[in-house]
Amino acid sequence: MAHLFSSLRFRLILLVLLALLPALGVILYTGLEQQREAAAEAQKAALRLVRHSALDQERMIQGAAQLLAAVAQLPTIRERNQPEVSEFLRHLLEQNPSYANIGILDADGQLLYSALPPRTPVNYADAPWFAAAREKRELFIGEYQIDGISGKADVPLVYPVLDGAGRLQVMVYASLDLTWLSKLAAKIELPLSATLAVIDRQGTFLVRHPDPEKWVGKTIPEMERVKEVLARDEGTMEAMGIDGNVRLYAFSPLKGMPEGLFMRVGLLKKEVYARANQVLMRNLLALGLVVLLSLAAAWLFGSLLIMRGIKTLVATTEKLAAGDLSVRTGWGPGSGEIHQLALAFDEMVASLEQRENQRRQAEAELRVAHEELVKKQERLEEDLKAAACIQESLLPHGSPDDERLGLAWRFMPCNRIGGDIFNILHLDENHWAVYMVDVSGHGVPAAMVSVSISQFLAKHNNAIVAPGEIMNMLDEEYPLERFDKFFTVTYLLIDAKSGEVTYSSAGHPAPILLRRDGALELLEEGGTIIGMDRIIPFEEGKRQLYPGDKLFLFTDGILEYENQHGQFYGEDRFHRELQRFAGQPVSQIINGLVQAFMAFGGNIHPQDDISILGLEFLGKS
Repeated sequence: MAHLFSSLRFRLILLVLLALLPALGVILYTGLEQQREAAAEAQKAALRLVRHSALDQERMIQGAAQLLAAVAQLPTIRERNQPEVSEFLRHLLEQNPSYANIGILDADGQLLYSALPPRTPVNYADAPWFAAAREKRELFIGEYQIDGISGKADVPLVYPVLDGAGRLQVMVYASLDLTWLSKLAAKIELPLSATLAVIDRQGTFLVRHPDPEKWVGKTIPEMERVKEVLARDEGTMEAMGIDGNVRLYAFSPLKGMPEGLFMRVGLLKKEVYARANQVLMRNLLALGLVVLLSLAAAWLFGSLLIMRGIKTLVATTEKLAAGDLSVRTGWGPGSGEIHQLALAFDEMVASLEQRENQRRQAEAELRVAHEELVKKQERLEEDLKAAACIQESLLPHGSPDDERLGLAWRFMPCNRIGGDIFNILHLDENHWAVYMVDVSGHGVPAAMVSVSISQFLAKHNNAIVAPGEIMNMLDEEYPLERFDKFFTVTYLLIDAKSGEVTYSSAGHPAPILLRRDGALELLEEGGTIIGMDRIIPFEEGKRQLYPGDKLFLFTDGILEYENQHGQFYGEDRFHRELQRFAGQPVSQIINGLVQAFMAFGGNIHPQDDISILGLEFLGKS
C-alpha cells in the first residue's frame, strides 16, 4: 500500500483528481447556494406566518381591552349583590370563547362576580397583576398563569373602575385563554411537519401545535440563542427542536402581552433542503462518471510514457538517503523534464554537500560562543551575589544597642536583589531613626537606586532631622527624571527615653502601631511619592509609645502577595494576623506573619519584593 502511494503513476492519478476538484467545488457551492436560498425562502415564509399570527393576537388583545372598557361603563357593576351581573358575565363568556373567565373584583381583590362560579371564595389580593393594576389605575396585562377557577393557561387583563373622586371601586377582570393559538394554528396553512408555539421568557411551552398535550410545560434547550434573536425584536435561526428534529425557526414577540412571551414557527430543515439535495446528488453522480474516465486515461498514460529514467533517479536518491553527499546521477546535458530533473538533482546534492560543510563549521563556532556565554553567565551570577551581599550589608545588623528597643525584620526580594531597603540609625543617646524604602521595579536598576537612597540617609546618621524635612530633602534629591524611577518611603524618629515617635511617609503603606492590648493604629500622615515635586506637602504625625507597644513598617509586596486563585493577601487579613500574634515578642510576630502569608499563597515565590520590620518599645530606663 505504501508503494502504491509513493509511485509516480499514483501521483498522476492524484493530479487528475486535483484537476477535477474545482468542478467538485462548483457543484458543492451551487448545492449549498440552493440550500441557502431554500432556507432563506423558508425562513421568510415562516417569519410571515409568525407575524400574521402575532398580529391576530394583538387584535385579540385590543378587542379584550375594548370589551373590558365597555363592561366597566355598566352602572350595575359598581353595586353589590346583583345576581344578574354574574348571569350577564356568563352570557358574555359564551359569546367570547377566547376567554377562560370574566369577573368583577372589589378594591381588596375579592371576587364579587364571575362567569364561572368558583367553588370557594376567591381573593386575588396577592396576585402580582392585581397589585400592579391597582397602582397604575389603568388597563393592565399580567403574566402567564394557571387560572384557579377555569384551570386553564391564561393571561389576566384587568381594568380598574374609579369613582368621581378617583377612588378605586372595582376591577373588571378577564383571563385570555392561550389555547386559542392551537385553533389559530389549525386554520393557518402550515406544512404538515411545521410547528407553532407560544413560549415564555424562561423557554417554557405555553401553547404548541401540534400535540399540545405532549409538549406544553416543557422547556426548549436553545433559550439563550433565542434571547439573542429576540433582542433584535424578531428574527430566524436554525436549531435542534425539543422533538429531536433540526428545524428553521422564525420568532416574533407577542405585542400587547407580558414582556418575554413570543411566538415561534418551525419548519423541518430536511424538507426545506429536499429539492436542493436532489439536484446536488444528480450533479455529483455525473461528476463521478467523469472522474472514473479520467482516472482510466491517467493510468494508461503513466504506464506507457512516464517511467523512463525513474529507476536511475530512485537509486541515486537511495544513496543520498544513506548519507553519501558525493553521489551524482552522471547525466550530461539534455532535454526533457526527467532529464532536467536529474541535472537539478545533481545541483541540489552539490549544494547540500556545501551546506553540510558550512553547518559543521557553524557548529564549531557555536560551541565556542556557548562556552564564552557560560563563562559570562557565571561572572554575572558572581556579580549578583556580590550585589546581594552589598545590599544585605545595608540592612540592620541585629537588634539596636539599646535595651529600650527590640528589633526584628525579614527581607524577601523577588529576584536575587530587589528595590526595597530599610535600616535603623542611631542618632544620639536617646534618638533612633527608622526608615523603609520601596523603589519601583525589580532587579539591578531598582537595587542601585535603593542603595543610593540608603547612602543619602546615612549622611544624616549623627543629626536629628524632622521626618517631614527628610521627605523634602529626598524629593529634591531624587526627581523622577533623574533615574526614571520613583519610590515610596516611611521615616520615623523615635525618642527611646520618652517613647515619642515623629513620622512622615511619601506614598508608602502606613506603618502600623500595635498597642499592647491588641489595638491597631495606622500612622497615615505624609504626602505623595518621592519625585513628584511635593504636589502635596509632607505632613508629620506623632504618637506616644508605651512599654509593650510595637511598630511595624512594611512594603506593599506583602499586601499584594497573590495566591493561585488571583486573590491578594490584603490589608484586612494582614491586620488580623498582627492582632492574632499581638502578645508575642516582635521576632515571633515577624516569623508568624511570614508563615501566614506564605501559607496563603501556597509558598509561591513572591512576584514583588517583600520587606517587613518590627520595632518593640520595651520602655526600660
